[in-house]
Amino acid sequence: MAELNTQDVFGGQDFLEKLLEELDTVFPQTLPQPNDSLSSIMFYSGQRSVVEYLIQIKDNNNVSS
Repeated sequence: MAELNTQDVFGGQDFLEKLLEELDTVFPQTLPQPNDSLSSIMFYSGQRSVVEYLIQIKDNNNVSS
């Protein structure tokens, strides 16, 4: 798998920051509640994992906030 960098994927730091801000708002990190179904927990966890992956790419490429 090729190494990704923020310039290739996102077109630069400004776009990445705006994208991460929007994704963090739409898919916030939440704690499961006792009445949540397993499928619901898995669904929301999968959404959030995409946001966490993009944050990791940003951090690994030393793009400052």
